[in-house]
Amino acid sequence: LVSSSLARAMAPHIVVTTSSSSSSSIAMAVGNMRKVTSLVFLMVLILILFMHVFDDSSQAPLGIPPCVSPPLSALSLRVCSHSLTASDLGTGAVDGASQTLALFSRANVTCFDVDVVKTADDFLIQAHPSRYLKCCGLAQKDVERLNLQEVRQRGASDTAFPLLETTLKAFANIPASAAPPPFVMLDVKTPGFKSQTLALQTAERLGVLSRTMLYTEADASARARPHLVPEQDVSDEFLRLLAASAGASCAGRDRNSPLAPNVNSGAARREANAMLRWKANDELRRPICDTMSISYKLNSAAVDAFVQSKRMTITWVVDDDDAIARASALGVSALISNIPLQTLRSIVSLPVCSPEATAYWRSRVVT
Repeated sequence: LVSSSLARAMAPHIVVTTSSSSSSSIAMAVGNMRKVTSLVFLMVLILILFMHVFDDSSQAPLGIPPCVSPPLSALSLRVCSHSLTASDLGTGAVDGASQTLALFSRANVTCFDVDVVKTADDFLIQAHPSRYLKCCGLAQKDVERLNLQEVRQRGASDTAFPLLETTLKAFANIPASAAPPPFVMLDVKTPGFKSQTLALQTAERLGVLSRTMLYTEADASARARPHLVPEQDVSDEFLRLLAASAGASCAGRDRNSPLAPNVNSGAARREANAMLRWKANDELRRPICDTMSISYKLNSAAVDAFVQSKRMTITWVVDDDDAIARASALGVSALISNIPLQTLRSIVSLPVCSPEATAYWRSRVVT
């Protein structure tokens, strides 16, 4: 009985003692888990920071805002109009190529990149093929199927799709003595030298041939596809006109090319130097490049080769501050823009790059 009473008296204490011990163990375990979790989190954070600092593919740790690299400035870096796009001239302010060119020239935009397509009856229309085909309801393979009358009947008005002759007449009104010196670059999208010959003949007839450049194919892909420029198309007349013009402008591609930004720098430089050394050959008699027209996205080593060759190097299509910063850091001579007036204003307003900022924008890969 005494033992039973003693057991009953101690039972509550035994229970309390056991509960207190368990709570203490749980608290210690939870504390240890928190310490381990904190330690793991800290280690992961350190690893992430370590990877970021030593990752060569990352860009500047804090980022560098767009700027214009010296010695370029709004006075030395020319801006050209792409396809005479008048979107930044103001709505309702433009009525055809003549007024567009006049307004641009007053704003110191005196170089023009002009796309050209040929009709079935050998008229040349100032238009990019994508816009022209969409308006006329044509497939790419049918770009030359319609004659001029059919083109007009399908809604391609002479205001929205003027003849190249109309555009070059307006260009002829810009004095050759204007500053900066005016020039036009003809990008004839219809394949073959017949269309290019017609374009140069038009420029000669209007007295602007010496201020006219012609885009030609001179990259590795074109050399590998001679059927695009068949030998029988290359006439002595074409060569005569080209010699009297402002020269041939060769295009450097920005994708599927040995000049692409993600290509090894050594390979890109070798390809660029090969383009610069390449001269007219006996088979196709194509001319050497007088001007390089390239994408600002190209490998900087390739662009260096073009710039150091002392040829005029023009880059496209530059429509925002990042593109301006990249292009100016590469040291090009001029920019082609869909919004040339806005691009000019941006060049004026952007700060001058420090040496570190120039290096950053040169090395930045733009896709």
